[in-house]
Amino acid sequence: FEVDTGNAVTEKVILNGMEIQAKALPLAGSTGPTGVMGELCFAPSVVEEYITSDIEGKILLTQGYYRKGIELLNEHRPLAVINIGRAGATKLTHGWGTSSLRDKYGPIPTVNILYEDGLRLMDHVGSKAKVIADIMEEKAMSQNVVGELKGVEKSEEIIIIGGHYDSVPDEPGAADNAAGTAIVMELARIYKKKGSKRTLRFMAWGCEEIGCKGSEYDVYRLVKESKTKDDKTTEKDKVRLVINVDVQGARLGSNTSSALGPSELSASVKLWAQETGLLITVGGNGGGISNGIYSSDGTSYSAVGIPSLNFIRGGTKGIHSSWDTIE
Repeated sequence: FEVDTGNAVTEKVILNGMEIQAKALPLAGSTGPTGVMGELCFAPSVVEEYITSDIEGKILLTQGYYRKGIELLNEHRPLAVINIGRAGATKLTHGWGTSSLRDKYGPIPTVNILYEDGLRLMDHVGSKAKVIADIMEEKAMSQNVVGELKGVEKSEEIIIIGGHYDSVPDEPGAADNAAGTAIVMELARIYKKKGSKRTLRFMAWGCEEIGCKGSEYDVYRLVKESKTKDDKTTEKDKVRLVINVDVQGARLGSNTSSALGPSELSASVKLWAQETGLLITVGGNGGGISNGIYSSDGTSYSAVGIPSLNFIRGGTKGIHSSWDTIE
């Protein structure tokens, strides 16, 4: 499947002749090589109370912004957004942005900076600042990798077990999500020897970080087939559950599960955790995840009525940064 991708040619913030290191989101929008200059304004977060006409045509300094806030910024558009990183982080985080949101709401060039640099910029609110996020964008091909083990008793029922294998720009992605992909591969190895009652479809999805494009593509394939097939039972109907393994491997961390589907899903995980002695927070606040919309590949399937379970191991240092290494 075809996707949008890109690389930042130049990415920085300039204030009073001072250059501040930044990482641009390649698919959020480009300023071009000359950048954009405007008055620096500040909003503690991108919520309705702060996003007013006061930010229009200015450089917005904020924290915790991207997908959840872009709809709000569509009404009162800043020239660019400077997103402040988390306290304590000494390495810049990366991100893609998404071309679908950019195409829907228009480009808003966005860069990430360190927390300490954000504090410095806050002292200059009202001053002129320049953001350069010069992006070279292109089309590329991605793919899903699929291996299937046919069930021996209920082969007509399919369980998908998967994890995404892409990372953010220029970063190793060991925990997010090479570790999740490795777990899926290990499960495939085990079940090939053990066998399974139901058909197991092991998947490594491409391009999760730019908007779950790999899982969306597979869902599109399932839905398209279900609309064109004459008989009553389609492949989409056969997929009973999706298990998504995203962010794993932390030596120091906590296990969390979130479900999209019937209440029996969470109840089953709780029972399984008790039986195995594994400490896992189900639908709680561990890792910041709760039952509901978890922005990962399982949600793509639940959007068309297929239940999904997500498994996360929070606590990894430096997700979406150069810290996310196998060590």
